[in-house]
Amino acid sequence: MQISYDNYSFKLKVTQNQWDAVCRNVYTYMKYDCSNQGVDVFKYIEKMYKITPKSLKIDESKQLSEVRSLTIYLLANYSFLSLQDISNDFKNITIDDLKCMKNDKILDIKYEEQTKIFFDYFKEDYLEFIYQYMAKCEDLSMSVFFKSLRIRNNIQEKI
Repeated sequence: MQISYDNYSFKLKVTQNQWDAVCRNVYTYMKYDCSNQGVDVFKYIEKMYKITPKSLKIDESKQLSEVRSLTIYLLANYSFLSLQDISNDFKNITIDDLKCMKNDKILDIKYEEQTKIFFDYFKEDYLEFIYQYMAKCEDLSMSVFFKSLRIRNNIQEKI
């Protein structure tokens, strides 16, 4: 049975401070987590633009070119997939193209607004997940602490 932490209040100041930091810097945390733990970029692009990943990978038409470029940019910068995997998935995209995209400040500026929209699309889900995770960690750590304290007290009483 899964315990819900929807109405959980942080009891430790350190946990509350961590939560406050996540809320203040949510995009920084999201970008870091996407790059290291992964987010399914295709899933959100598909929901946002109503375009299948397959069509993005093979269709080089003018109609899809901007969304395709944005997707490749997001994958190159915020995906846990290797550049080789991304290159293999997309028609006519080389690893060198992806390396250039990853280090291109002009593209960072060009896609700044679209990147924010992309992260806004799942920001609430992300914050909910992080809140639940932090609450569960705090609750479990406090349970373990108090359980060990009770065990220690029981041992001391027997001595």
